[in-house]
Amino acid sequence: MGDFLREHWASAIVVWSLFLVVAGFAYGYRKAREHTEAGRENLDGPPPMPLDPPRLSGDTRARIEDALRRREKIEAIKILREATGLGLKEAKEQVERMERGPGRIG
Repeated sequence: MGDFLREHWASAIVVWSLFLVVAGFAYGYRKAREHTEAGRENLDGPPPMPLDPPRLSGDTRARIEDALRRREKIEAIKILREATGLGLKEAKEQVERMERGPGRIG
């Protein structure tokens, strides 16, 4: 019996290794499919950013413009985010538009 095990031990290791690879692939595929299906369910949700620029009060606009004059872009983005609830990327884009020219926001 010992000779039989020695002769076939390498084959058993190869078969077990292949089994683990296939099982891992199947698990990864199943998880990817679950995420894809979950993403499809959320396609009808609202867009992440409004199409129109946010309306700002005169005070908020003045605070943002003041921060831009002082070259404190991050502060301007923080003020805009607090006033409008925009995400970081959207607020940064709006502040950059405001830097390029007056009246581009709200």
